[in-house]
Amino acid sequence: MNIAGRQRMLSQKITKLALTENSLALKNAYDEWENYHYALKQRSAELELAGENSKEISKLFEEIEPAFEQIKQGVQLVITAKQTQDVHKVAEGKSLIILS
Repeated sequence: MNIAGRQRMLSQKITKLALTENSLALKNAYDEWENYHYALKQRSAELELAGENSKEISKLFEEIEPAFEQIKQGVQLVITAKQTQDVHKVAEGKSLIILS
């Protein structure tokens, strides 16, 4: 699978995971999605993306930057909310054990 295809798959996975309680899986998918975005944008040598983006591709990256930032902020808010819920669930579980 090429990197752009993987990005598409990861965006779908992030959307799906945002609706579940699995904050770790969401964070992992988000981190991978973000890393691939920057790898494509900066032509990562680690991913064998040598050379430079054309002017058209660079312009497209500039155009999608506001949407990319909104997605980042939204996912980070969901992750934070899920992690907070996870902490509360653990704390509630410990309270129930102590009270039992």
